[in-house]
Amino acid sequence: MAHTLPDYTTKYKLATVFANIDNSELAARLGSVVTFDRRGNVIFIDDFEAGTLKWKTGGAGAGNAVALDTTWAKTGSKSCKLTAGAGVGGQAYIYRYFGVPITGKIGLEHSFTLNASTSRVLTELRHFTGTKYYTGYIRYTLPDGTLEVYDGAGRFITIEDDYYLESAKDTFHTLKLVVDTDTKKYIRLLINNTTWLLSDYSLKQENDATKTSMYAAIVHTQDTAAAKSIWVDDVILTQNEP
Repeated sequence: MAHTLPDYTTKYKLATVFANIDNSELAARLGSVVTFDRRGNVIFIDDFEAGTLKWKTGGAGAGNAVALDTTWAKTGSKSCKLTAGAGVGGQAYIYRYFGVPITGKIGLEHSFTLNASTSRVLTELRHFTGTKYYTGYIRYTLPDGTLEVYDGAGRFITIEDDYYLESAKDTFHTLKLVVDTDTKKYIRLLINNTTWLLSDYSLKQENDATKTSMYAAIVHTQDTAAAKSIWVDDVILTQNEP
């Protein structure tokens, strides 16, 4: 028998099923949307299944709109449709504020589709201290597939060229950004099966009197003559990231 296991265990003895799984796997099998990166402690989840949208919204360009929608979803039956308005700089976005969790490593995860006409998808996580705010941005740009991080000097720095993601409307990609609100630095970025370590980059600092809080936003931008849509699903905020 295997060492360290009691002689009455069924582990390794079952022929058709495996008896031992951890709690994270158990939750995933029971329908949790936390299946992509299971590190950190979840403090907020929105799977957009509720009857009302729990985010503030905005946009630019004719026809811009944000709404719950049943056309596509990563999980469940609904997601959030971001229709960027017509014309150069057409946008649609969602954002909301949160009470600050414990300071330290905070993660923001969301899943999203792309439209062939999408120009940019921006993911933002911001920490307000009462006198300043510190911002982390990740920007993905089409059609060239450029992935960028916004550094402490206010510059978008390319971390990946020619990083192409499928733009079929029913293909959801998952992104997770982790920042450290103590050190004011990025930690890592995950998109699908790729991880980038970003601890060499600082968050952008600005003076601001907004009371202590966190802010998250997801922005869709496109530049064509007609309004275009993407879908966002399963937004997750975590603390205690390793």
